[in-house]
Amino acid sequence: MKKRWIIFAISLFLMCELCAKQYKIIAIRNPEKIKIGGRVCQEGSTFDDGEVIDWQGDGQYMAVQSTSSSEDQRTRYISKVSMSSKKARTVKDYLVHTGKLSGKDGENWLVLPAKNAENFTDKRIALVIGNSNYENNTPLRNPCNDATAVSTQLQQLGFDVLALYDGSFEEMDYVMDVFCRKAFKELYDLAVFYYSGHGLQYDRVSWLLPIDAVLLHPSDLNGSCMNVDALLTKIENTKCTNTVVVLDACRTEKVNWTDEKGKLVETQQQNVSIEPPVGMLLAYSTRSGEISQDLTEKNATTGPYSMALTNALTKENLTLDELFADVRTQVLQLTSSSQMPLFTNASTNTIVINGKNAIVPRSAIGQQYGEQSSAYLNYIIEKAEQGDKDAQFQMGRCYEYGTNDLHEDYATAIQWYQKSANQGHAEAQNKIGTYYFKQGNYKEALKYYGNAAAAGSINARYNMGMLYMNSEYGLYDANKGLECYQLAAEAGLVNAQFELGLCYYNSIGSANYRPQAVLWFERAASQGYDEAQFMLGHCYFTGDCTEKNYKKAFTHYKMAADQNYAPAQYGLSLCYEKGYGVEKNLSQAIYWCKKAAAQDYEKAIQKLKVLQPSTY
Repeated sequence: MKKRWIIFAISLFLMCELCAKQYKIIAIRNPEKIKIGGRVCQEGSTFDDGEVIDWQGDGQYMAVQSTSSSEDQRTRYISKVSMSSKKARTVKDYLVHTGKLSGKDGENWLVLPAKNAENFTDKRIALVIGNSNYENNTPLRNPCNDATAVSTQLQQLGFDVLALYDGSFEEMDYVMDVFCRKAFKELYDLAVFYYSGHGLQYDRVSWLLPIDAVLLHPSDLNGSCMNVDALLTKIENTKCTNTVVVLDACRTEKVNWTDEKGKLVETQQQNVSIEPPVGMLLAYSTRSGEISQDLTEKNATTGPYSMALTNALTKENLTLDELFADVRTQVLQLTSSSQMPLFTNASTNTIVINGKNAIVPRSAIGQQYGEQSSAYLNYIIEKAEQGDKDAQFQMGRCYEYGTNDLHEDYATAIQWYQKSANQGHAEAQNKIGTYYFKQGNYKEALKYYGNAAAAGSINARYNMGMLYMNSEYGLYDANKGLECYQLAAEAGLVNAQFELGLCYYNSIGSANYRPQAVLWFERAASQGYDEAQFMLGHCYFTGDCTEKNYKKAFTHYKMAADQNYAPAQYGLSLCYEKGYGVEKNLSQAIYWCKKAAAQDYEKAIQKLKVLQPSTY
C-alpha cells in the first residue's frame, strides 16, 4: 500500500512538472540578478511560471520568453511595479490577473473602483490601455507599466477605471464600446482615455496598434487597428461635459508597405494634425512623424511621458493647460529635449483633475441626456446670473431642450446663448450663428460661425462650409467651403467627412481627384454614418471612383440598410435579385425592396411591380 502511495505521489509530481510552463530570462536590469524559487537567476537562466519571484530592487524588471516551441513566443516584460500592482508573486499569477483585467466577467468588464471620490465634485471615468507584448511587431518594455501607473493615479483622483493590458483588436474595440456606453449611460462629467503602445500614421490618418496587428498592406489597417479619428468621435458622442485623450505612442509614418502582389508601395512622410472636438483636450506624447521613447534612465520602470504625467497628476489645482504644460517640461528634461509632447485644448470649461471643479455637471443639462437634478439646475442659474459664461451656455441648452423644471423656450435659450457668446464661448457663438441662419440672415450667421470656429468649434467650421457650398445662401465659394469641410473632417466630424466625400465625388472646386471620395466615405462609414455607407456601397457597385467589387458593395449596403436607410435597402434588394456579392435570393430581394418601398422610395415601389406583379 505504501509503495502505491509513493508511486502516486511521484506521478502527481511529474504531472505538475509537465503542467508547469518554463520561461527563459532574455534580459534583466536593476540589478542584473534576481532570486526565483529561492535560487539566484540571471540572463539565460530558466524558471517555472509557478515559482515565487523575489525582486531585488524597486526598479527591477526582466524580459522573459517561453522555452516551449508550442507556446506563445512573445517576449514579455515584467517588473516589480507591475507585479506588485496586481498582487502577483509568480509569472503565472501575473498573467492570469492580466488576462482577467483584459476580459469580461460574464457580460461586465472588470472595473477598478474610484478612491477618494468624495473629494471631487464631478463624476469621473477613465479607460487605460497598455500594449507591450506585441505578437508581430517589436515588443515594448514599458506600456503595461505605464498603464498600471496611470490607472493607479487616476483611481486615487476619483476615477472609475477600465484597464486593458496587451489588448487584441477585438478586446480594444470591445472595451472602447463598454467605456463609451458606460460614460453615456451613467452620466459621467469627466472622461479620460489613455493609451500607451505602438502607434503609426498613414495617408494622414493616425492609428493605434493592438498586440495582434499584422500589417503588410495598407488595407490591413482597417479592421485590425484603432482609427484615432473614429476613437475621438466615439468619445465625443458620450456627451461627457469634459474629455481628455492622451496618446502615449509613436507618430511615425509606416513606409515599408507592399501591395497585394508584393510590390513596394511608395509613401511619403506627412504631418498629421488632428483637432479635437469641442470639450476635449487631445495630448500627444510626441510630435507628428517622431518617436515616443520607451526608455528613460536605467532605473525607470515607466516611459518618460507616463512618468511625467503621473508626477503632474500629484500636483494640486493645476488646470488642464497647466498640467500638460508641466508634462511637456518634464518630458523635455527626461529626454534631453529629444521628445516634444503636444496638446490641444478645446475644452470650454476650466478643468482641474487634482482638485474640485466649479463646472456644472452633465446631469443637469437637457432632457436628451437622461436624469436631471433640480439642485444642479439651481446651481446653474446662480452661476449664470453671476456672469459665468459656461453656466450661461448651459442655461441656453436647458431652455432649448427643456428639463424636468423648465419648458422648452427657444427665445429665452437664445438670450442666454447671446450672453455666453458675448464672452467668447465658442459653442454659444455657434448657437447664435444657427439662430441667424434660421432667421435667413446668412451673413450674420457666417460672422458668428467664423468667430466660433476661430475659438475652436469644429461644428461651426462645418457650418461655415455648408454656407459656402450652397449658392442659395448668397455666399457661394467652393474652395472656402472645401477648406472648412477639410478641417472639420480631419478633426473627426463625421458629417463633414461625408460632405467632403461628396465634394470629391462630384468634383466640386479643387476637389477634382475623384478616388479621394472613397477615402472620406470610408472614414464616415466606419463611424456608422448610413449615407456614407450607402455611397461607399454605390461606388463599389458601379465601379465609380474605385474598382468594382460587388462583395464590398453588398457589405456596405447591408450596414446602411440595417439602419433603415431606404436607398441602401433598395441597393441590397438588387444584390439579392442579381446575385451581386451574395447568393441570389428572391425572397430577400423582395423583403428589402418592401422595406424601402414602405418609406416611399420610388425606385423600390417600381421594382416591386416587377418582383411581385400579383400585388399590383
